[in-house]
Amino acid sequence: MQKIADHQDVLSGNDAAVFRHDMGAAFTLRLERLRRSLDAFKDAGLACEEMERLILKEL
Repeated sequence: MQKIADHQDVLSGNDAAVFRHDMGAAFTLRLERLRRSLDAFKDAGLACEEMERLILKEL
């Protein structure tokens, strides 16, 4: 806790604003990639279930 209390920012002014913006954009991009990966995983699971149903129907 003391370390946080004694913290001094290295960046200030416009540099700090640009850094926060860039970090926010990078974080948002990673979240969107995660969402897409989760959607693809769910879609693949549904496709596998459908394929299994079709295979069992043909047997």
